Amino acid sequence: MTRARVVIIGAGPAGLGAAYSLVAKGTKGVVLLEKGRSIDERQRERNSGIEDKANITCGEGGSGAFSDGKLNFDLTIGWNTRSLSKADKEEGLLQAEKLLTAHGINCEAKGGETLPDSLKSAESGVLLAPARKLIHAGTDVLPGFVKAMTKDLTEGGISIRYQSEVSTVTASKGLFRTELSDGSVYDSDYVVFAVGRTGSRWLKATADGLGMKNEFGYIDIGIRVETPSAVMQRLTSLCYEPKIYITTDTYQDEARTFCVCPDGFVISEPQEFNGSFLTGVNGHSFAKGPKSENTNFALLSRVNLTEPVADTGKYGKVMSMLATVIGDDKPIIQRWSDFIRGRRSTFQRIEECPTRPTLYRKETNGVEDYEVTPGDVSLAAPYRIALDLKEALFKLERFFPGIAGTEAEPSPRTLLYFPEPKFYSTKVSVNRSFETSVTRSYAVGDGAGQTRGLVPALITGMFAGRDIADRLGKK
Repeated sequence: MTRARVVIIGAGPAGLGAAYSLVAKGTKGVVLLEKGRSIDERQRERNSGIEDKANITCGEGGSGAFSDGKLNFDLTIGWNTRSLSKADKEEGLLQAEKLLTAHGINCEAKGGETLPDSLKSAESGVLLAPARKLIHAGTDVLPGFVKAMTKDLTEGGISIRYQSEVSTVTASKGLFRTELSDGSVYDSDYVVFAVGRTGSRWLKATADGLGMKNEFGYIDIGIRVETPSAVMQRLTSLCYEPKIYITTDTYQDEARTFCVCPDGFVISEPQEFNGSFLTGVNGHSFAKGPKSENTNFALLSRVNLTEPVADTGKYGKVMSMLATVIGDDKPIIQRWSDFIRGRRSTFQRIEECPTRPTLYRKETNGVEDYEVTPGDVSLAAPYRIALDLKEALFKLERFFPGIAGTEAEPSPRTLLYFPEPKFYSTKVSVNRSFETSVTRSYAVGDGAGQTRGLVPALITGMFAGRDIADRLGKK
């Protein structure tokens, strides 16, 4: 058994933020446990061309380490928590910008774009709401930020353990006992849960075991849309990541665009579930690296269950499991025109599409293989979600003429990839320092249902670390 003052579980943005605040105040005896590999090892594996599925979403820097690197400095975008006031968020955004700048991210404003009135005014069920300030760091830049952070943390005395999966956390005699899958044990005065989206179900079970107040939150699930960059350039040239919120006609559900990647690439992003991996997709774009001729973005439908079934995370993962089966462990790709006409896509139909998919084929060790399976999104997505996505994409025709076309003549240039799930379905009750109902335990970031973005997740960790350091300093 090893004695520690603070144990942080997870080295994604929230975990790194908590560790940073503790180091800044000189706190000793801090252990950071990460289930995956270091950022250097993750990059080496990624560059080898043969990447373990877990490496994509798990490891130092979290799933965001290889993301598109969009950093939204906004009071609403990326926030789920209701524990922070406007003043708290403003303070956090200033602190986060200083931290990011000090570790290699150029935070010069790329937001506040001036949009034509024709685009800003909301029509029936459609609202464009660009971020107050947006920084596109780029997929190629974020790993450098993580490395710089880690260097400062280790020099400040933080003990970081990689490939250290936590199995259980229990509370006894005023201490938290953290047990790892390899048999190691840490007893600590404080514990910070920064497990990320992949750890949300584990956190739910752990929170229940500790008697921590929590509830199921919502999930977002949808498609990744890919179209020629020229179709979206009118708006993306003014607003790098347009945030468009849509109310669907039939069910009045909420849909939204997310993670717009101008000149970017669609990537496969498997999700771990009960020891196996479910298929999924995401988008990347580089600050200085390669560019494609396409722009891609997520189009998401929100699911929030109540009673008698409230486990939105399980619901979403079962849906992803169905897509995994239909796609033969690969994402499903479909032409938008095929989707509208009610027929599956085939390899021949995909190759007839004027838009060349950026996720399609790859060569590994001289062997070429397909990365996707042509199919029918409506076979895996429930009717309501498929209809939400259909209605939402037609509404986007107003902003991006040619992306959807009409029912009679759907655009032949648009491609769909399914599924793209966003799991933040465990929502832990916290105060403004992100302390839970169990004294001296903290729950931060996306996995705890507090945030859904890199900058807000970082801030929640920073606030938790600061509170712990202040309390330890008073002893």
